[in-house]
Amino acid sequence: MKETEHAGAIKAFAESEEKRIEVELKRRTLEARLRIREAEAQKAELLAIEAELELFERLQDLGVVLQRDENGNLAIIPAKPPRPNA
Repeated sequence: MKETEHAGAIKAFAESEEKRIEVELKRRTLEARLRIREAEAQKAELLAIEAELELFERLQDLGVVLQRDENGNLAIIPAKPPRPNA
């Protein structure tokens, strides 16, 4: 009888450990996925900033600027010439 109780205890311990390991693996996998998504979001943000800078530089080279009207619509208008230093 003690052997069956011992075997049952060992089986219960093994199942408990297996479940604990499974939960820990899922937690670590979730953390890794979260880090990857955060890195992808940061990369997308940097690419957007880079695209805005390139657009700004191109518009500056063309002598124009973007302007929003009261409705939020964008318009391209001539840039004001720089003021001469007094």
